[in-house]
Amino acid sequence: MSPREPADRHAEPLPLLPGEIRWSPVKSAWLVLNVGLWLALGPLFVSAPAVLVWALSSAFCLCVGHSVGLHRGLIHGAFRASPNLERLFAYIAALCGLGGPLGLMEVHYLRDTWQSRSVAPAFYSYRHGVLRDFWWVLCNDHVAVDEARRLPPGVPSRFADDPFYRALDASWRWQQLPWALLFYALGGLPMVVWGVFGRVAVCLIGHWFVNVCAHRWGQRAYEMDDCGEEGRNNWLFGALSMGEGWHNNHHAWPSSARMGLLWWQLDPGYLVVCALERVGLIWDVKRPGAGAALRPGARESHA
Repeated sequence: MSPREPADRHAEPLPLLPGEIRWSPVKSAWLVLNVGLWLALGPLFVSAPAVLVWALSSAFCLCVGHSVGLHRGLIHGAFRASPNLERLFAYIAALCGLGGPLGLMEVHYLRDTWQSRSVAPAFYSYRHGVLRDFWWVLCNDHVAVDEARRLPPGVPSRFADDPFYRALDASWRWQQLPWALLFYALGGLPMVVWGVFGRVAVCLIGHWFVNVCAHRWGQRAYEMDDCGEEGRNNWLFGALSMGEGWHNNHHAWPSSARMGLLWWQLDPGYLVVCALERVGLIWDVKRPGAGAALRPGARESHA
């Protein structure tokens, strides 16, 4: 991409085809169930322990499970871990309520593959508005109805053929039930409302919102040739999103375990990676210039 091109550039959207974006009653019901019950019952069942469990469990699942374990580890291979620890990461990520590990890997692969091109289906471009993106991502599925838009499966066979991941992918919504029973036994209905519905609600809305912000608003430390969605470094959500908000850095160094590259770019996920590396639970951690390669066509921005 030429340095003269505007900083708000996004992938050129291909025209929408009939049936390409399909409403999902299951996804919509899951969203309404968790967000709706939390908003309706949360104010009525407030207790300090319940709110504390909500805050800690949400941060733990998003950071250790989704950002570190699933995104940096399983998807991008930013470090190595034992198979059992990888499975534990996948289970914790599933507790976010965003999807099963195989499904999330496939969605990530499709999104990254299309957004790395200058032209992409409208679903993967950020030229549309925020409300439309909310509707599409949280209540609809993208289906390739045109042979030219179909991509080969992107989930490595070591995950796709593993019985554990297949079972977790089929049951990820039901994984909330044991925790609901445990929380009810420990703290009654307030603990269930905040510890289950509240956790899933904030993970669903928070993950979507950070993803939108990290592609629409912020600065670009790197420019990338022929890349429609370069991501943005969003200082407000950089740290709050466990480091995922330093998204332009991530697009430039996709296999790096470190996303906040400057001293002031707080990256809680990377701190977890360092702690796990220190105690020997993970190894071969990739960092910029040390195992992680700069994306081909990426260069520092001087805009």
